[in-house]
Amino acid sequence: MGFIKRKRHNRESMELLRRVMGDTESNVLRRFRRFLFPALLTITASVLLTLVCFWGHPSHLPVLIPGTVSHITYAAPFSFNYDSKEYRDQRAREARQETAPVYRIDFAPERQITPYADLAKRLERDFDALRKLPAGRLEKACAPLAEKLPGATRPETLAKLIRNAPNPAACGQIIREIIPALTQILRGGVYEPPSASATIEIPLAAAAGGGATPTSPSATPPPHPPFIQAVPSAGIPRADALRNLADAIATLAAAHPGLHDTLLELFRPGVIPNVLIDQESTSRLRTEAGKRVGSITMSVSAGDLLVERGEKITPVVVERWEAYRAELSNHNLDAASPVDTLRQNLLPVFAVVFLLVFFTRLAPPSDIKRRQTTLVALLVPANLLLIRLFLELGTRTDVLRHVGTTASSDIFLWFAPPSIAALFLTLLAGPYLALLGAFSVSMLAALMLGHSLEVFLIASLSNLVAIHFCDNARSRNAILKAGVFSGATTALAIAIVIETNDSTSLWTTVFQLGGSVFGGIVLGLVALGILPVLERIFKLTSNFTYGELANAREPLLAKLQIIAPGTYNHSANVATLAESAAASIGANAILCHCASLYHDIGKILKPEYFVENQQAHNLHEHLPPAISATVIKSHVREGATLARASRLPRAIVDIIEQHHGTGLIEFFHNKALTANRAAGLPDSAVDEATYRYQTPKPQTREAAIVLFADSLEAATRSLKHYSAKNIEQLVGRIVAARINDGQLDECPLTFRDIQTIRRSLRDTLLHMYHHRIEYPSTSRPPNAPPLSHPTHEQQSPAQTPAAPASPPAAPSPPTPRRNT
Repeated sequence: MGFIKRKRHNRESMELLRRVMGDTESNVLRRFRRFLFPALLTITASVLLTLVCFWGHPSHLPVLIPGTVSHITYAAPFSFNYDSKEYRDQRAREARQETAPVYRIDFAPERQITPYADLAKRLERDFDALRKLPAGRLEKACAPLAEKLPGATRPETLAKLIRNAPNPAACGQIIREIIPALTQILRGGVYEPPSASATIEIPLAAAAGGGATPTSPSATPPPHPPFIQAVPSAGIPRADALRNLADAIATLAAAHPGLHDTLLELFRPGVIPNVLIDQESTSRLRTEAGKRVGSITMSVSAGDLLVERGEKITPVVVERWEAYRAELSNHNLDAASPVDTLRQNLLPVFAVVFLLVFFTRLAPPSDIKRRQTTLVALLVPANLLLIRLFLELGTRTDVLRHVGTTASSDIFLWFAPPSIAALFLTLLAGPYLALLGAFSVSMLAALMLGHSLEVFLIASLSNLVAIHFCDNARSRNAILKAGVFSGATTALAIAIVIETNDSTSLWTTVFQLGGSVFGGIVLGLVALGILPVLERIFKLTSNFTYGELANAREPLLAKLQIIAPGTYNHSANVATLAESAAASIGANAILCHCASLYHDIGKILKPEYFVENQQAHNLHEHLPPAISATVIKSHVREGATLARASRLPRAIVDIIEQHHGTGLIEFFHNKALTANRAAGLPDSAVDEATYRYQTPKPQTREAAIVLFADSLEAATRSLKHYSAKNIEQLVGRIVAARINDGQLDECPLTFRDIQTIRRSLRDTLLHMYHHRIEYPSTSRPPNAPPLSHPTHEQQSPAQTPAAPASPPAAPSPPTPRRNT
C-alpha cells in the first residue's frame, strides 16, 4: 500500500510540475509575443532602414557640369593631393606635338618631267606652223599643250616662248637642257616650310588656377614653345629650289637672254614639294612620346578656391571638384562604413520606427490588421528606397550633364513622390495607418537629406493631400486626382520654402518644381495598375472594389433580386441605414453599404422560410420552434459559404458572419416558452442556446453598425404609426437591447459613437418612412369642385407624422439605393 501511495504521490507531483512548467512556458511565450518580438522587430527594422537610407549616402555638394557657369563659390576646408588625368593628358598632347615628324621623299613629281620632253619634240615639229599663227589663235593652239604640263602653266607663256625663240632647234634644245637640272632639284627633295606656327596651348601653371599646383619638380611641364616643323637634311625649301632653277636656266640659256624669264615661268610649276610626312611612323613615335609622360600629382591647400561663382566650368575644375568630393570620406565628413553609418544615424531612425510600431500595436489585433501592418512594413521602406535611388541618380555626371546647369545631388529628389506609401495605405489600410506611414517617410527622408526641416514639411504636406483625396474615395479617378494634387502641393511648397541662394540656382528650383508635378502624375497613373495587385497579394480590399461589388448586376445580388426580392429590398434599406450611420462616426461607409447588400445572401437557398419573401402561407406554422430557429440561423453560415465561394472580400464575409452576433431569435424562443407553459413545463426546459446564433460577435465598428441597421429595419416594419416619437423609442430600445445582450463586448465602439449612431439611424428612418398626404380618388362627380393639396405649412397637426389620424395599413417600402 505504501508503494502504491508513493507512486501516486510521484505521479501527482510530476503532473503538478508539468502544469507549472506549462504555465511558465506559456507566460514566457506570451511575454515574447507581447514585448520581446516587437522589440526585436523594431531593432531589426531600424538597422535595415538605417543602412538603406544612409549607407554610402552621396555627398550633398553640387555636381559641376563642364561647359556651364558655376553658381557657387567654394573653398577647400583642408589640404589634399590628387593625380590629375587632365594635366597628364595635356602634357601628353604637348609631348606628341614636340615630337619631330618622320619624312620621306616622294618621287612621283619626277614623272611629271615627261611632259616637258614631249613639249620639246612638239615645238621642234610644229614650230613654223605655230609661229605663223596670229597672236589670238597662237594662244588658243597652245592651250592643249599647257594642259599637259604640271601645275598651272599658262598658254600665254608657251606663246611668248614660240614668238621669242630664234628657231625650232634652239627652242627644243634649251628645254632638253633644263630638264636634267629640274630632275636633280626634285631628287634632292623639295619641301614647303609652314606659313604659321601651331596653336600654343595654355601652360599648366596658368591652367591650374585656384592654387592647384604640381607637387614635384619632375612633374612640372616645361614651357610650351611654338611648333616648328623639322626638316630632313637632304631637302631644301621650295624658295631655294626655285632660285637654283633660275640659276640653272640663266646658265643654260645664256645665249638667249630674252628667254630667261619665259623659261623660268614655264618650269616654275614643275618645282613641286616632294618631301612628305610619313604619317604612320610619325603617329607611332608621337604615341610613344605620350605614353612616356608620367602621372602628375596636383596639390590643393586649405583655403584655396575650388570653384568660383560666375566661373565657366572646365574639365580641370570638374576633376579638382570631384577629387575633393572623393576626399571627404577620408576626413569623416561622409559615412565610410556600415558601423559609422549605424553610429551616426541609428538613434533617430530607431525613434521613428519605435513610434510606428507602438502606434500600430494600439489597434486591436485581427487578421486584417496583421496584413495591413505587413503592408506598412513593405511600403515605407519601398518609398524610402525609391527616394534613395533618385538621390543616387543625382550623383551621376552623365545624367546631370543633360540638366544643363550646376546641380546638387538632390535635384531628382522630388521625382520620387514621398506620398507613395500614404496613398496606398489610405486606400487599403485606412487613414490611421496612412498617417503613421506618412510621418515615417517624411521624417526619414528629412534625415536622409541632412536633417532638413524643409524636406520634412514638404513631404508632410504632400502626404496629407494624398490622404485627404484617397480617404473614403468612391471612384478610381480619386487616385489620379490624389497623385496630381500631391505633386502640385509639393511644387507649391518647394516654391515657398526653398529660396534661390548660392547653393541652389533658379534653374535647379524650376527643374525640381516640374519634377514634383511629373512625379505626382506618374504616381496616380501607376497606382491605378498596382492597386489591384496589392489587393490580391495582401487580401485587402479598397473602397473601389466595394463600390464595384455593390452594383446590382453582380451575380449574387442579381440572383437575390430574382429569388428573394423581399430580402433584397430589406438589404437595400439596411444599406441606406448603415451607410449614413458609418459616415457619422468616420467608419468605412462604403464597406457598410456593400456588406449590408450581402449580409442576408444566405437566404437565397431557403427564401420561403423568411417572412419578407412569404406571400400568404407561413411554413413555420407547422414546424417546431427549435427547427424553425435552426433554419433561421442557417442563413448566416450558408451566406458566408456563398460569399467565400464567390471570392468576396474577407471584410464582407466577416460582417455576414457577425451581423447577428450571438443574438437571441426572440420570436421562436417566446413561441417555445409559450408551448412549454401550456404543457405545464418549466421555462428551464427550453435551452436558450438553441435559439441563439452561434456566430462571432461584431469585431469591427462596421459589423456593429450593420447589426444595428439590420435589427432596426426589420423592427420598424412592425410599427403601426411612423411617428418621430415611435421611431425614437424603437431605436433606443433596439440599441439598448443589443448592448445589454453583450453583442458589443468585442467591438471598439465608444459610447459617443453609439450615441452618434443612434441619432443617425433615427434621422434616416424618419426620412425613409416620412408621412405622405393621401391622394384623392380619380373618380369624382362631374360637378365637384377641384381639389387643392395642402402645402407643408398648411398641414394641420393631425396630418403630421407625429400623430397620423389614419395611418396607412401597409406603408410602401422605400426605393432601394443601388451603388453603381
